[in-house]
Amino acid sequence: MAPGCDVDVMFDKFLRSCRGALRRIAAHTRGEHSVSDVEGEAWLLAEELRLEKGLTPEFGNLDYQEKILSFLYHKLVRRSELNVRYAVRLDHAPAGAPDDAAHPLLEKLAADEGLEPLAVLIQREESSADSEAEPASYESPAAAYLQLLRRFDNKMLDVATHLLISRSWCYRRFNQALNLAKLQWPLAKEAFSTAEGLEPSPWRKFRAIHVRRQLELDIDVPMLI
Repeated sequence: MAPGCDVDVMFDKFLRSCRGALRRIAAHTRGEHSVSDVEGEAWLLAEELRLEKGLTPEFGNLDYQEKILSFLYHKLVRRSELNVRYAVRLDHAPAGAPDDAAHPLLEKLAADEGLEPLAVLIQREESSADSEAEPASYESPAAAYLQLLRRFDNKMLDVATHLLISRSWCYRRFNQALNLAKLQWPLAKEAFSTAEGLEPSPWRKFRAIHVRRQLELDIDVPMLI
């Protein structure tokens, strides 16, 4: 989206005037998206409509506002409902239960202690995240935004406040850094290494295997055949 002060100002006014509609969309996602996420999607959606349909961002126009809200609801709510209409969300508490309650089906699907696939995945992910060297904030704009978003708990408004810029401009610069990171990959440090033994690695970092203990025979004496 072409930079412009008017667009930034109108976008902020759009967020304030349509705050209730944005909150309702976030509520219909059942916790999958926060209000801040929906606001960010609105900005990204405006850019998509400009590129794909040639719609000029006019956040002050009521018809354009209705179109943005309609597209947002379809993308974040209706499309998600179609994908999981017949699925059971095991990561959500059942209706009427506390938010931190576990789904009853998790108890029936639980594996032996220490072999729960979800527990294995979380453990592998945490160990992988701890061992993975994160880029320094000065290496690229994307790395700088990564550090800031983690520092401020993924709240772009707090990042913008810290940088002393508007939220819309912060989203704009973040999208530019994201596109740059996608199009211009940094050279790996290993590319300049002369150490032996470097070879292509698997496409994923780990694979969790559910070991079925009930299929094992616990027999100490040798079998006679």
